[in-house]
Amino acid sequence: MTYHIWNLVSESCSLWVKWIHAYRLRRRNFWDIPVAWDASWSWKNILALREEVRPFVRSLVGNGESTNFWFDTWALDFPFSKVCSHRDIVNMGFNKFNKVADFSGEGQVEWPEALLLKIPSLQGLCIRLTGISDKVGWLSKTRKIRNFSVSQVWNDLRLSRDKVLWWSLIWFPKSIPKHSFMLWLAIRKRLLTQDRLQSWQIQNRAVCSFCERMPDSVDHLFFECVFCKIILEDFQSRGYLLEYQGDWNNFIQMASAQWVGKSIHVLINKLTLAALIFHIWLERNRRLFQSKKKQRGQIISDVEDEIRKKLQGIVVVNSLRVREELLRWGIGVERPSIQFNYDELC
Repeated sequence: MTYHIWNLVSESCSLWVKWIHAYRLRRRNFWDIPVAWDASWSWKNILALREEVRPFVRSLVGNGESTNFWFDTWALDFPFSKVCSHRDIVNMGFNKFNKVADFSGEGQVEWPEALLLKIPSLQGLCIRLTGISDKVGWLSKTRKIRNFSVSQVWNDLRLSRDKVLWWSLIWFPKSIPKHSFMLWLAIRKRLLTQDRLQSWQIQNRAVCSFCERMPDSVDHLFFECVFCKIILEDFQSRGYLLEYQGDWNNFIQMASAQWVGKSIHVLINKLTLAALIFHIWLERNRRLFQSKKKQRGQIISDVEDEIRKKLQGIVVVNSLRVREELLRWGIGVERPSIQFNYDELC
């Protein structure tokens, strides 16, 4: 959508842009055009994005003949229309179609006295006009003019935050997407567990569908519940996962700190954790909403099958450690490859 806005304000040579300027804008500035009640869905969405995109679009004045004096952002970090209404513009003796070139005097912009009273910071600001045509630039978050690109827009518009410690537990090469998504919800405690529903007063009485002792929660399901804890211990006995101590948050912190690198053992640990979360939550919902049950051994088998299928599909280095790990899952490494290096040496 921002790409469409860019094409309009930079007046790119396309039939769509020419049609919009002729039939939608009709000499009016893109930033000033009102939203018509009968406008199409796509046009309304483009106009709705203006306030979000506008701080990044900067007019680079050359001769001033195509830059709107009032509505384009060119002299300061905001357009003059932010402090001057339509009535103010008319009272000054001007109109909303004025270009920067209309205020030219001795090769530079001459500020109207009435505008200087509203924006004193313009006093002393000298902007010279040249013979070069005006251009439009993309002002990045670093306050530098960049070439317009979709990737640049994405980096500037998106909400960016510091990486969380546990990101590598979820988003890693060869992860299983549906498992990663469920693990992400569990880590952020966004699963609709019974304790959350009770806090919203949606569910009055509820008990864990496995142990039937208390309402389920992320901490209870992963892995305080007796039923689920035995499943965890089954994989711990094989040398995977961690010895669980404390609550769910402590478990995630320990795993994030210890499961680093690209070894095959780290990969299997991450796959196992995500698969366990996915299948335990799946079984929990099956018991609550379908009145069906799987035995503990079947759940373990389902987790093993998914991990085994994923391991069979990756390319690994044919090293002794890798062969030992894969043989534990019933997978043989017949020929060496270096395309995808999950080796202890990494």
